[in-house]
Amino acid sequence: MELLFDLLTSFQDKNGKLPIFTSMCLMGNPDFEKIKAADYQQYFFQLLHETLKEFPKSNRVLELWKKGFEQNIFVFEIHGREHVNVKQYVKILQSHVGKEGLRYALDHHSVGPIAFNRINYPNYLGALHPETKAEVPELHQYILDAGNLFHYSLGYHPWVFIVPNAEEPKELEFSLNLIGIKYLTRSKKKYIRWVMALLIRSRILQVKRMNSIKSFSIEMHFLSPLLRVNIIILAIGWIAF
Repeated sequence: MELLFDLLTSFQDKNGKLPIFTSMCLMGNPDFEKIKAADYQQYFFQLLHETLKEFPKSNRVLELWKKGFEQNIFVFEIHGREHVNVKQYVKILQSHVGKEGLRYALDHHSVGPIAFNRINYPNYLGALHPETKAEVPELHQYILDAGNLFHYSLGYHPWVFIVPNAEEPKELEFSLNLIGIKYLTRSKKKYIRWVMALLIRSRILQVKRMNSIKSFSIEMHFLSPLLRVNIIILAIGWIAF
């Protein structure tokens, strides 16, 4: 990460601006060991900083994130609480044909496989993609949890949200508004009911937060070929494919 920061600070555009990474942050992961210990009958969540402890020399990660933010080259917005739909994930682990594949991934502290032995799994990676409308209240709580954890970990409220995998139901736009979201990504010709702007994913879109949290801008401009960094999305979580 330090090498990345060195690279970013070594370039400027004609206006003296540095390239910026906008990193979409997941706030945690399934607690794989606890889920396995409960024989897959119960779901447990693990905070991001606890996940980081599993990796060598990870004690400086949050410190480096803060450094990148202060230099305005590595800024954060929210991607979700974790990258799984809890109901679907547990259901597959418990009884789905081909559950052995997902259990194998769990043994290695990972999620991500979409099939096993040519047996497709339901979309468990779509964290806010419910099977029925009855699940929407639980997903509302997922969003509130994600927003609170983001604020606790990073010290400010997120303004941009990119949904994990599949677009959330319209009913959850209000929930996103409650945690401070002002910008949502959508495919073209989609509309929202709340006071938020839509971002259409584009290779010339750069999301930028200034050092002052209240000073926020969306810049739509062409960079020189050398600086065609634009928006780079990092889903910061442990997901293996």
